[in-house]
Amino acid sequence: MLPFDSETLSNYFRLMNAHALAQTYRGALHSGLADALAGQPATIDQLCDACQLQPRGTEIVLDVLQAAGLVVRDGELFRASPLLEILLSGHYRELGDQYWRHLPQLLATGEPMAAMDSVADSEEHYQTQAMALGWMMVPAAQRAAAILSRECPLNDAQVLDVGAGSAVWSLALAKVNASLRVTAVDWPAVLQVAQQFAVFAGVEDRLTCVAGNFHEVDLPTSTYQLAIVANVSHLESAENVTRLLSRVRAALLPGGHVAIVDALAESPDQDRVAHGLYRLGLALRTVEARVHRQEELRAMLADSGYCDTEYYPLAAPPHMVGMLLARAPT
Repeated sequence: MLPFDSETLSNYFRLMNAHALAQTYRGALHSGLADALAGQPATIDQLCDACQLQPRGTEIVLDVLQAAGLVVRDGELFRASPLLEILLSGHYRELGDQYWRHLPQLLATGEPMAAMDSVADSEEHYQTQAMALGWMMVPAAQRAAAILSRECPLNDAQVLDVGAGSAVWSLALAKVNASLRVTAVDWPAVLQVAQQFAVFAGVEDRLTCVAGNFHEVDLPTSTYQLAIVANVSHLESAENVTRLLSRVRAALLPGGHVAIVDALAESPDQDRVAHGLYRLGLALRTVEARVHRQEELRAMLADSGYCDTEYYPLAAPPHMVGMLLARAPT
């Protein structure tokens, strides 16, 4: 007899429902229904006429998409939710299918689909990624800002954001601290996204951008109270992370702090499936990137001259991101 215990059945239904929901979204996308929903609110009959669909299946698909937060219903009218609008307009319109279709080849050859961690390719790739990651990480960035505001002296602070991307982490701090100024370091094309996010946050007058390779750009010494290194460590070797942290320490004021934010969550409530899929996604789109374990990053911080390292889980979506906060010696 098959082991149909409660845990097995729960895992079975979780897998089947996740797959079925993704297929339902793809059906709506490829039939034109998803794009039709992004226009003016419409009835089922209007949507069917626009996309040449039949009402019975369309009504059920709309119910599923509404339950999943992709569709908003107001009486007889249906429209795209903010989530669906973001998916349709962004890099993940196809749910990352361009990467996942490469998985059999990765397993057979070990070769990724892209090399986003290479210096030659990273600027182009991460301009696209930065916008998506920006909105994904807003709740976690707000949680990190609350912790950093409590743990670090940030009055009239200068904050360095290394490999800033959208700068969502440092801008969340600037939004709650009117005297704080941010210096964001990243590729020129990526910093365009940071500037957009600064406008969204209403803090564009307190953002300075430094364009270039964060391993090479000149950083002023003893200037910043806080440095943020977010979603960077998993793209670098242990040697490069240690070297980067040493450069950052020289830019900090004595007693200043560095915050490493990444997929660090190693706790009982960690979503192990999400964490594993994140690691697999890295393997599909990078050559050498990998998630460093928390104890490895603690060792890199110590080797770079930091002390008093503390770990803070960030209890917000995507529920697998944590923060290591360490202090430069006085």
